[in-house]
Amino acid sequence: MVVRGHYRSPLQWRALGRCMMCFGGLIMMRTRSGLSLNVLSCFSRNPWQKQKQVMSSRRRFIHGSSQYRPVGAAAGPFAELLNENDRLVTIDLSVSNSVTREPIETLFDTGRVRVLVRDSPPVGKCWYVSAIHELVQGLSKDNREGTVIVPPSMSYGEYTTKLVLRNLPWGLSKREGVKWKENMGLRLWNGQRACVVMVKKGQNYSVDANAINAGLTILLMARFIEEKPSSVLEEIQLAGGGFWGLELALARLSGVVYTEVGYTQGGNGENNLPNYTRVCAGKTGHVEAVRVLFDSRETSLQSILRRFWTFHDPTQKGMQRNDIGRQYRSGIYYLSEEQKEIAQESMAREAETLKQRLETELLPANVFWRAENTHQSHLEKVSNQSSKKGTTQLIRSYDG
Repeated sequence: MVVRGHYRSPLQWRALGRCMMCFGGLIMMRTRSGLSLNVLSCFSRNPWQKQKQVMSSRRRFIHGSSQYRPVGAAAGPFAELLNENDRLVTIDLSVSNSVTREPIETLFDTGRVRVLVRDSPPVGKCWYVSAIHELVQGLSKDNREGTVIVPPSMSYGEYTTKLVLRNLPWGLSKREGVKWKENMGLRLWNGQRACVVMVKKGQNYSVDANAINAGLTILLMARFIEEKPSSVLEEIQLAGGGFWGLELALARLSGVVYTEVGYTQGGNGENNLPNYTRVCAGKTGHVEAVRVLFDSRETSLQSILRRFWTFHDPTQKGMQRNDIGRQYRSGIYYLSEEQKEIAQESMAREAETLKQRLETELLPANVFWRAENTHQSHLEKVSNQSSKKGTTQLIRSYDG
């Protein structure tokens, strides 16, 4: 469903939040630890009830260099993003507690997984992307199994009692008639999960906001299945509002192998070199975009565009919902005439469905500047939102 709304200023949103709080629609709690917990939704069963470690409100970044890099114009199907040494490797991946060897719940795909293996490891992505890449780099037909041990400091962090919110008022537990129970999962304002760990009936609650698997040393085990050249992949570039949420939405699609966010379709002179601050200020003319590599044997550009249409409002010009500016415009940037034709057909169908004129621009792919590392897989790093294929969990594009 496409959501369309009128622009509201930050002050208006603050006033709206206070009204919602009065009616019990939004629960906002400030604790001694300084953590603001806004419970927007809750679910009655927690799939990892026996684990005390659940979602965390802390930021967890795995950084490399923060330099921007141009990755080439669309001179060929893959420009400079891929080279002949890159491989698409299919593995059987399992994740467990390194001490007990028991399987653990993850926020990324396990089982049959395909990994784009490059000469250099991915920079700025989530910890598990780097760890899996390191693991798969050493696998081949001759070396079919491998393991990597990831300490807490390189994954979800140490478990800390500072993120256990104690003595929360009993009255905060009511939302649309749902009462909190022990082991009930909660959804934080930025998309993370927390867990009710103690209930004193009629008195108060305690909520654990540590990350799932916080404090655990994680064991990744992979078994080599097959290998294909990276030439089996296709690329498309899409823009539809802020790139944080769009990247995660596209990464969840079956057949999508790799995503990265960046800036494109702007000026290419020295005075127009993009970074997040300059692009948001409208000084370069660039749009926030997502670069997608997908396997056309498993999915199609039509399927990707269907998700693209449902994730944003293509009838809005120079904005998306409450984000205003040309950097948030809607766009499809193709790398072949075949992609152009598919996009034109998809746009025509969407316009007919909505009975409105689309403001989506359809242009050849231009120079794509990779965004700063902070913005790569941002929602997965900041709020531990799931990137599993087929996940339908609501994406919350708020900074944590």
